[in-house]
Amino acid sequence: MAAAYAYADGGRPSYEIELLGYLDRYGGALNVLGRPLGLGELRRITTADNIIRWYQERNATTNIVEWTNSNAMKADVLNTAHKYAVEYKLIEG
Repeated sequence: MAAAYAYADGGRPSYEIELLGYLDRYGGALNVLGRPLGLGELRRITTADNIIRWYQERNATTNIVEWTNSNAMKADVLNTAHKYAVEYKLIEG
């Protein structure tokens, strides 16, 4: 979560984002990893992808307050991811 936020904020890709890129490029987990993805991996990849998309969505809006009010769950996830990214010193607060 924190690494995905840091990547969205201009940092390097997290493991989950790199893996997602390989999966998209090479056609699935069996081709990339030689095994199916586990449920935990799928959740982490989906969460990382969501954080990046929501970060971009929020930054594209002209009214962040309105976006936050209309997307409370997304805003909560982004705020939590930001908090951890700062705590783990992946970004500056």
